[in-house]
Amino acid sequence: MGYCVTCQKDVKEIGKFCPNCGKQLVDVVFEQKQAEADTTNKSVSQQAMWSHLGAILANVLGYFTGITWLLTWLPGVIIKGSATATDFDRRHATESLNFQLTMLLIAVSGVVLGFLTLFIGFLVIVPALIVMQIVGLVFTIQATIAGSNLKEYRYPISIRFVK
Repeated sequence: MGYCVTCQKDVKEIGKFCPNCGKQLVDVVFEQKQAEADTTNKSVSQQAMWSHLGAILANVLGYFTGITWLLTWLPGVIIKGSATATDFDRRHATESLNFQLTMLLIAVSGVVLGFLTLFIGFLVIVPALIVMQIVGLVFTIQATIAGSNLKEYRYPISIRFVK
């Protein structure tokens, strides 16, 4: 079954063109399947988006609880292990998890280095960690936008801990 946009009528005859005006028909079944696929993709993109956005929210929550870096990897683990997650969601969750673990490793290494240098290293490490937080936030926002637009995203600086 087709639909003629010009005549504004459903055409039940099999063919690619309208028998009245000769314009090309729109395939109604194809359009319905596209609408269903768009609805399905929107639900898929929500989990991919939340794997990154959840890390941002966990980071903000962490400032109030004092355990900032210990919460950021949690959304990636939850979505990666979710039964309803698709491969697309799992890829985004893995990327988020790897990036947050990389950021955690850098932060812990900086703090340890600061203590080993008898707190003199903190003069360099604290500004570097602030810059790292800002850069990490920018990358995470980019990943969130890519996940919501159903696009793949790889963090530029990330150690691949989880495959």
